[in-house]
Amino acid sequence: MQPKEGARRVFLQNRGKQEKKYKNVEETIKANQDRMKRLQKRLLKIYSVDFMDKKNYDKVITTDGKTIEENIDDVLKAIKKFQKKHS
Repeated sequence: MQPKEGARRVFLQNRGKQEKKYKNVEETIKANQDRMKRLQKRLLKIYSVDFMDKKNYDKVITTDGKTIEENIDDVLKAIKKFQKKHS
């Protein structure tokens, strides 16, 4: 998911009282980027794997602008392709 789309989704969510409310989507993008950098650094230290490196995945599915049904269809197609390749 693109950073702007992720931030838009977070910004529009009705979140709990303990979670920070952002003034706008741009502030949300910055907060998301900072959080992801901290998480990336922590997991790299613990597991020695960069979860943000797309080379670590067989398939990356972009969900921006798609319905749940379209995303499910993409996932099922990827699973079938993977099963065919490894059977």
